Amino acid sequence: MSAYACAMVTAADREAEVARRWELLSPFLDERQRRLWMGAEAREGGHGGVSLVARAAGVARSTVTRGLFELESGQEPPGRARRPGGGRKRADVTDAELAGALRALVEPDARGIRNPRCSGLPSRCVPSPMSSPGPGTRSPRRPWAGC
Repeated sequence: MSAYACAMVTAADREAEVARRWELLSPFLDERQRRLWMGAEAREGGHGGVSLVARAAGVARSTVTRGLFELESGQEPPGRARRPGGGRKRADVTDAELAGALRALVEPDARGIRNPRCSGLPSRCVPSPMSSPGPGTRSPRRPWAGC
């Protein structure tokens, strides 16, 4: 037996250290900050650092590589985490007929039914055109008849 222990850090030890730091920090970082942190860890890891960090963090190698490129580019950080245009498009932009269809549901019809958007009444007191017995008639079974 040797009296001296080997001071060499193995790849498994390094991966465990990175995984431990990732678990501690990742809940507090946004998307861009995570990429930058992974890029910095990969740079410090030297040869094979990208693969090591990707395995430790459980992300794709391309994510770590993107973080490394962002870190090395030296760009000023933008005021937002995602690039402009990211995310889901608004529903009225993707479906041009949506706004008109929704407006038709709440606009009063020609029979003089109150506009539910500005009547100030609860929805049970605003008659539906489909359930209305007709103008001038009151049905004892309709809860809105007394509103």
